[in-house]
Amino acid sequence: MTRILRTIELEFTILEFHENFVVSRVRENVVLSKKQVFDLIDACSGNHEHKNFVYISKRIHNYNVDPTDI
Repeated sequence: MTRILRTIELEFTILEFHENFVVSRVRENVVLSKKQVFDLIDACSGNHEHKNFVYISKRIHNYNVDPTDI
């Protein structure tokens, strides 16, 4: 595995940035809202600006997406 370049902890997830990908570990029992999805996009875009990258969800805990909000 490659080394972690940067880690960002948001209220609902932990993001580990590598050269060409980001690993997200959403916290337990989170229900993702549209705002949180946009927060993820902003965090990833800011760290991989103008580069292609892969988003990996490391699903350790149970979490859901609010289908009425997305």
